[in-house]
Amino acid sequence: MRYHDYHLRDYEVSHFGKRITLRLVYDYPGKPYDESHIEFADVALYNFTHTGGAIITDIEETPLVELITELKPSLQIWRLKYHSGIQQ
Repeated sequence: MRYHDYHLRDYEVSHFGKRITLRLVYDYPGKPYDESHIEFADVALYNFTHTGGAIITDIEETPLVELITELKPSLQIWRLKYHSGIQQ
């Protein structure tokens, strides 16, 4: 994967959560500097926690049904936070 070991500089969530842009940098001593953006469109759901200093280790496309099955307990918690106005 090309973006392995890139640092997440920041990200933007737009279009009411349907588009996410990750801004990544590769900045290690003695290595060529690189900056790249990855944009995801038609996003069904997302959750970012503790992104400060994040290093990309994997990005994978997952079928929505599989994702919902895997994340069902978390989805229920996120829904409650969203509806109660608690934002992380």
